[in-house]
Amino acid sequence: MNKERRAEELCKELHQYQVRKNKKPYWTHPIAVRDLLVKMINRIPKENRRFFSSIEDMCIAALLHDVLEDTYYPEQHI
Repeated sequence: MNKERRAEELCKELHQYQVRKNKKPYWTHPIAVRDLLVKMINRIPKENRRFFSSIEDMCIAALLHDVLEDTYYPEQHI
């Protein structure tokens, strides 16, 4: 399993008991943020994407962006 997939599974696990105002599972928000990021990156010409150090790392950050403030998961484990 790659790093991004592990981050998605961790996101779902850590937010599994949280619910959004619209009653959907909270983990749908970080996944939507990741999907929007990917959509935006795909609009950039491939030759210009080389300026990004790691698209995978950006996707992982999108997936885990609420973990520290919304869960008790230790920062050193991220």
